[in-house]
Amino acid sequence: QIAPYHNLYGFGTVDFEKDDIHDQVSRIHDLGFKGIKLHPAYQQFNILSPKAHEVYEQAQELGLFLTFHTGIHWHRIKDYDVSLFDEICWHYPELKFSMEHVGGYHYFPEALAVIVNNMNFEDTIPKGNVYGGLTSVFTLHQNRFWYLNEERLHELIAQAGVGQVFFGLDFPYNLEKETKMALETIRNLDISEADKALILG
Repeated sequence: QIAPYHNLYGFGTVDFEKDDIHDQVSRIHDLGFKGIKLHPAYQQFNILSPKAHEVYEQAQELGLFLTFHTGIHWHRIKDYDVSLFDEICWHYPELKFSMEHVGGYHYFPEALAVIVNNMNFEDTIPKGNVYGGLTSVFTLHQNRFWYLNEERLHELIAQAGVGQVFFGLDFPYNLEKETKMALETIRNLDISEADKALILG
């Protein structure tokens, strides 16, 4: 926790070029970080590689939350194919993670499939360990390849529920104009004020 900003939490990251994956994850936990940011395309690692499995196993054991970039990012798609995140869920059922950009423009259906496939609909309020992160999905003029229109946002909420959707976890690179547009879009969704507050966290 970053004093005095009690609503801000730090995340660590992992250097996949090194072999001390277990120690890196333990250090992230010991330093008090709440989770790990992973960008398979930028970091150029396969999400089902042995080193990645080391991260998932240790993060699950330590209760660290993982946040993944999903959506195209100019790297071999085979390494971070969105449907493969379901395999992570299968092997690590207690691991919690988000798919930022919810697969983006090109892979939204696959991301939604992974979220819904790993929810427990036997509960009064269905819930799961996979979340859709709404970062950089609101603008056509910037990062259009991650853009999700209001119809897709409503479908995400309709199928997964607002409890599996949040805004504000992924990278803070957007400028004031884009951030205001994102907040305005969420506040204008045809959902209750309580649900909007839940998404905005």
